[in-house]
Amino acid sequence: MNLLPLTQRLNSPNAARWAAGAALTLVLVLIATPLILGFRVQAQERTHTLRLLAVLQAEAAEALPFRERLKELTTQTANLPGALQAKTAALGQSLLQQTIESLVTANGANVRSAQMLPITKQNGFDVVAVQYDLTVPMSRLGDLTYAVESHTPYLFISDATISGGQDMAGSSVQDPQLEVRWTVRAYRWGAV
Repeated sequence: MNLLPLTQRLNSPNAARWAAGAALTLVLVLIATPLILGFRVQAQERTHTLRLLAVLQAEAAEALPFRERLKELTTQTANLPGALQAKTAALGQSLLQQTIESLVTANGANVRSAQMLPITKQNGFDVVAVQYDLTVPMSRLGDLTYAVESHTPYLFISDATISGGQDMAGSSVQDPQLEVRWTVRAYRWGAV
């Protein structure tokens, strides 16, 4: 057995090689191990992400027929014969106002004023409303009301107040003028 003193062994060429090998091993352990572990974690995350992506793609593929059906139903609803066909709610108000004014004129009445009311939402529809002050001959009130209520797109009269005009008091006018204040509402599909 070789029992050389420790100082001789440390000064030998084998000791230098041994120290270099130990240092290299230490460097590899301290640097290479975290790198290897980092690559493994990254590979696991990639695998998890790919699985998640596959699940999301499957869900998206299942949702596609529902989206197409929703689009189809939205288009059908937008083309309902009873709804205003206007691209925006403001255009719907304008269309409502033009429609009422033509019905009023066709029935011998006069629009004294029209006030657009704020647009509200109800079950996916924009509720477009205009308040009118009219004068109408008494004999034509029924015709005008029928023309408005039977119109397509559907128009709805609400908040109606009817009073006798100035020529009603003690006058023998054949067809006295009535003063009418009513609100006319129409519906427009809000998802157009």
